[in-house]
Amino acid sequence: MADKIPGAGRKRPQLNIPLNQLLVDNENPRLAEQYMGKEEEEILSVLYEQFDLEEIAFSMVSNGYFDEEPIVVVPINLPAEFDETQYQDVNDLQNYLEQLTQESNLQFRVLEGNRRTATAKLLTDAKLRAKIGVTEDFPAIDNPIVTEDLKQIPAIVYLNEEDVSPYLGIRHISGNLRWEAFAKAVYLAKLIEKESSSKNISLNESIQSVRKIIPDRTDSIKKQYTAYKILKELRSNYNFNVKQIRNRFSLVTEITNKPDLRQYLNIENYNKIDLSNDVINDDNSDKFVQVFTWVFGNGNDIEPLFKDSRLIGKRLGPILADETATEHLIKHGNIEEAYERSGGEEKFFNKQLYEAQRKIENSLTIAYKFKGKQDSIKQANDLLEAVNALNENLK
Repeated sequence: MADKIPGAGRKRPQLNIPLNQLLVDNENPRLAEQYMGKEEEEILSVLYEQFDLEEIAFSMVSNGYFDEEPIVVVPINLPAEFDETQYQDVNDLQNYLEQLTQESNLQFRVLEGNRRTATAKLLTDAKLRAKIGVTEDFPAIDNPIVTEDLKQIPAIVYLNEEDVSPYLGIRHISGNLRWEAFAKAVYLAKLIEKESSSKNISLNESIQSVRKIIPDRTDSIKKQYTAYKILKELRSNYNFNVKQIRNRFSLVTEITNKPDLRQYLNIENYNKIDLSNDVINDDNSDKFVQVFTWVFGNGNDIEPLFKDSRLIGKRLGPILADETATEHLIKHGNIEEAYERSGGEEKFFNKQLYEAQRKIENSLTIAYKFKGKQDSIKQANDLLEAVNALNENLK
């Protein structure tokens, strides 16, 4: 018999759930990690502050909630005696859940549609708005029909969070509503580690398994998980402030994807890396902290040197491939000066001579304008002395 597939049945129970029985997801991959597991009110505050709820609010105060866009939820306090196998017909299951929702305090965690749910809660609860400091320019409902409409939200009900994973993966990992890089990595890491733990398989085997759930290339999943693992190790083992990396998370993959940088950091390519061990260890931790500080800053008093991501490949790679250039960057923090030395000292020296010669030749074209000028004559004599000294040192 073939294994059950996530989309089997083609229909899930769909309910109109009272707004006060919906809880926004405190494990949402798009949340910063310091907010994971926090109470509802704090999560709502974060969603308001960071996720542009105003645009949804303007639509809701004018139109109410469009039933054509149900949220996706899982019940979190089903009765202990509930037995899914008793409901082979989805309509029977829907009727049971509907009755339970009306007669008890059955609550649901929102897995898809958190911004919409949060917006509806803010629009219909003045006390909540005051508590989390919603400003007066946030849209307000002036039509009681809208208020009534938002008191219940249409929702598709999944009984298990695991069954939702393929849908969220298609929608936000490889679909047209993709999450930002950090949220994708958090979500994939959660899936990979849960799959590894529940099936007692290695992380590499788990990645292959998740690949069947998430229609994305295996190497892409492994790259994102490795980048997330590096971030966790920097924070947990080396007290590195990773907060400033969140919005530039894709650069972590770029850093570990460049051969020169990998060699400097002493890590393997993705297809060889052993995820059962730490990527960062006592031998390479100083270099990791150094490179990540150059690229991201330290989140406190050190600004990133490589604010332009294009410079990571064009400048940082060649610099780290050359010992002299690397030492110069460590000592002086000057990218261009270090890059000039990245071909070796002799190449740098000859380049400096060429630049000096070119500038003198350019000066010759206008030298007649300053004939007899004592300041110019003095500078020319000083230059001549420097050239003679250089010539003597080269003999």
